[in-house]
Amino acid sequence: AVVSTQSTGGGVTWERRHKGADKFTLRKGNAFKKSPSGEKSWKKLPPPKGRRGPRKQRYRGKNGVYLAGYAGGKRHGFKSLKQALDKCNAVKDCGGVTFERKHKGADKFTLRKGKSFKKSPSGEKSWVKA
Repeated sequence: AVVSTQSTGGGVTWERRHKGADKFTLRKGNAFKKSPSGEKSWKKLPPPKGRRGPRKQRYRGKNGVYLAGYAGGKRHGFKSLKQALDKCNAVKDCGGVTFERKHKGADKFTLRKGKSFKKSPSGEKSWVKA
């Protein structure tokens, strides 16, 4: 059984005598009590000390540079840097994001395959995974 790490306290109880298919129930309490009907319970544990979840991907930005090649082999543009960085985190071959300032559309932030800055003749700006 899995309990969301977003909730506070609680756990899951398996109600063996329940007639329906939904024998697992979420529970609010966080103290075990003896069950007269043979129920089994699992309590959610707090996260380990010093950990706040997965490490956030970091990027280094630089003006006047671009990253070579489009991730996935074709242009994927986004209207905001945040949208592009979020997508880059999910795309395996994405090395960073380049802002194509001279692109005519609103989707100027593109996913790039390259991982090293190259001098831009058109004044682009790029962010590479750190």
